Amino acid sequence: FSAGGHLAARVGAARDRAYVIVIAGPNVGEMFKVADKDGDGVSATFGGRDCNDEDASIFPGASEVCDDIDNDCNDLVDDGLGLDLYADADNDGFGDEDQPVDGCIEQPGTSFISGDCDDTDPAISPEAIEVCDGIDNNCDANIDEGVLNIYFVDQDGDGFGDAGAPVEACTKPLETAENSEDCDDTNSAISPAASEICDGGIDNNCDGLVDDGTAVNQTTFYTDLDNDGYGDSTSPVMSCEQPSNTSSNDEDCDDTDAAISPETIWPIDLDGDGFGGVQASCFTVRMEDSYGDGWNGGALEISVDGVPVDSGLPATSAAEQTAGRFFVSSGYEMHIAFCVPDGQLQLEYFSDSWESENTYELMDTALNVVFADGPTPGTGVAFQQTVTASVLAQSCLPPVNAASVGGDCNDLSPEVYPGAIEVCDWLDNDCNGWVDGSDSAVSYSIDEQYFVDDDGDGYGDPNNVVEACDQPLNTVDNEDDCDDTDANVNPDTIWYVDADADGFGGVFSINTCQQPTGYVQNTDDCNDIDASIYPGASEYCDGIDQDCDGDTQDADAVDALTWYTDADGDGFGDVTATVFDCVQPSGTVEDATDCDDTDDLVFPRSHEIEIPFDGIDQDCDGFDVCRDINCDAWPDLVFAGYYSNAGGYNAEGFVFYGSENGYSNLDRDTLPSVGTTGSSSGDFNGDGYVDVVLTSYRNYSSYIQNSIIYYGSSTGLDSVGTEVMATAGSLRSCIGDLNDDGFDDIVQASH
Repeated sequence: FSAGGHLAARVGAARDRAYVIVIAGPNVGEMFKVADKDGDGVSATFGGRDCNDEDASIFPGASEVCDDIDNDCNDLVDDGLGLDLYADADNDGFGDEDQPVDGCIEQPGTSFISGDCDDTDPAISPEAIEVCDGIDNNCDANIDEGVLNIYFVDQDGDGFGDAGAPVEACTKPLETAENSEDCDDTNSAISPAASEICDGGIDNNCDGLVDDGTAVNQTTFYTDLDNDGYGDSTSPVMSCEQPSNTSSNDEDCDDTDAAISPETIWPIDLDGDGFGGVQASCFTVRMEDSYGDGWNGGALEISVDGVPVDSGLPATSAAEQTAGRFFVSSGYEMHIAFCVPDGQLQLEYFSDSWESENTYELMDTALNVVFADGPTPGTGVAFQQTVTASVLAQSCLPPVNAASVGGDCNDLSPEVYPGAIEVCDWLDNDCNGWVDGSDSAVSYSIDEQYFVDDDGDGYGDPNNVVEACDQPLNTVDNEDDCDDTDANVNPDTIWYVDADADGFGGVFSINTCQQPTGYVQNTDDCNDIDASIYPGASEYCDGIDQDCDGDTQDADAVDALTWYTDADGDGFGDVTATVFDCVQPSGTVEDATDCDDTDDLVFPRSHEIEIPFDGIDQDCDGFDVCRDINCDAWPDLVFAGYYSNAGGYNAEGFVFYGSENGYSNLDRDTLPSVGTTGSSSGDFNGDGYVDVVLTSYRNYSSYIQNSIIYYGSSTGLDSVGTEVMATAGSLRSCIGDLNDDGFDDIVQASH
């Protein structure tokens, strides 16, 4: 309710029902007297509207002051003070006028200034600078005013726009340009950046001019004042089209005279030697003896249109070597030059003795081989060629090498002209028709001096000089030999120090041609500090290699021992197979008495059974007969029986056969005998076996008692094959060949 009796309503709620109590009348206040704590006349209860009953300055109807308090209890703080405060959500200093805020103090989030057209963006406010972004940045209700860029349509995409098609935008749209300089936006090849070219009426670079002097492909023309078709190089004219009185070339050297142009023909000296070429084609012929032996018959005839070219050579005794034909008259080779006019050049070879030993070449003035044949050239027409000669040249200016005189036989070489010095270069330098060494006037250089090398060691004799264009046989290009008769003496000769002056060098050496004192040409000395030691010195058995053959025990030592080859290994050497050495060589012995060194059963004192006259001297005693009774080379003993133990003179004699073990009763033979006083042996019948004679002195009753000869055989003494000799009182028998008939004789000495 209100104190003025106005309608007041209170709405209460009790569970699901609502009640409204209405009280009205002029004496309502009297009806409801309530408490007023602050004494401001307004209660806070029973319908009182004091919003702060603790402060007498606060009550409904009180004056609102700016203190951040609702002074008049109208539920508004600091209202009605005449101040406009607005919400400033983006804190940019400008509030949203559609969002007023009660208050008298500007706090964060509020502003007394309104006008913000976007209170969510601090970059947007009435103070912001308008930028081109499609937004009203300064809140003046205009978007991008005064900041839009102007672009121009670029239809052909050449980077230049059409001035008649502007476009406003913040950023450059597609197919636009920032400039309006294109003069044809339908052709990308036409723009201010293009080069002007000569193309017949198009302004390529948009400068308003067509095919002007800026065109990059202008043609250079040259002023042709004399109208001879050749322009002046010092007066170029650049243009897309040829102007009148111009030429496309700059070859005129005098544009005031139509008679002088590159077509002007001048006489010319091609090689600059002061002589103009002859009106002919020039060639060189080189002809040589293929084998260098001086036998080189045959000749070469050169003709033009059937007319021989005169060689200038006289005729010779050779049938085909007539005047006008080229041939090697002597020596190894010939060079000659010739010039021919226009026509058919022909080479024809004529044979003669030894004609197959020529080689020839036809060369042009540049020494290029045009034709060659050999070493066994064919006869007849060998070569034909049409030649065209010219001594004129076309030139605008007179050539600096134009000549006032002619006669040059090779106008491609400045070394060739009449009167030039002839040198070795395969050219006819003096134009006299002769080349190199064939020209008696040739001048040889120091490099064309050769030196005879008689000993063939590669070094020449300085006192035997030969001048020639080509190196002759048996010569060299050096003069370093000091003895041209000895191939072993030259600058490469190695001389060795002969310290002991024994004629043989050691290991230290030098290379020189002349023999230095104290040096020799060999290095054979094995001890160059001992003059007694050198190759060929006498060797001694002293452990020193005196003769430098690498052996200290040479067989040729003067005091070497004599040894004999024992080929059959029987311990006895062959006297004809002598070996000299300081020490015994293998397979040798000191004894040289072997009579057959191929049979190890034949040697001195061999005990192999001797077979008389079989061609084998078994014991090498010099006789092919037996020297003992059983032929085994062991001495045998013969005992004569004079008187027996039983009494009487019938006593037996015995033969004891020798052996390596001596004698034995088991190896003996019995010889029946009577009164025998001695025995002797010999070969009485010449059969090569030893025979024994028993000399008998007496028997039982008398001195007349026969002596007995027992003949030897391959089985020993033959007791059956005996021979009786009539003797009496014989005491001794002497054996010898008394009559030199080759048979032993017996002399009986009787008592």
